[in-house]
Parts: sequence; structure tokens; C-alpha cells
Amino acid sequence: MTAGIDKQAQVLLVKASEDEAVALLHGVPDGPFGFHVQQAVEKLLKALLSQLSIRYQFSHDLN
Repeated sequence: MTAGIDKQAQVLLVKASEDEAVALLHGVPDGPFGFHVQQAVEKLLKALLSQLSIRYQFSHDLN
């Protein structure tokens, strides 16, 4: 990953990219597609918050 990115942001970016890949694989606007798109967006927003050192509540263990 790129230097200077928060470690938690890195984890979230990787997880978001995995969700994006699953969404693209299914390619339909319902079922798993919608879920994985929502998950990718949520992780991207959390990555941004983490990079900006803004605390947010953890609801799941990503490891």
C-alpha cells in the first residue's frame, strides 16, 4: 500500500475492494450485488474517517 495511509484505512480499502470485486462478478442490481456495493461504500467511508483520525464505533472484527 501507499506510505502515509493509516493502517486501519488500508485494511478497509482492501476489504472494500473485495466487496467491489464480488459486486462486479455478479453484475445484477439485486441480491448479492446490492449487499456488496453497500458494504464497499461503508468500508470506503470508514477508511476515510480512519485516515482523518476520526473515531467511529466498531461493529465487526475485520480480521
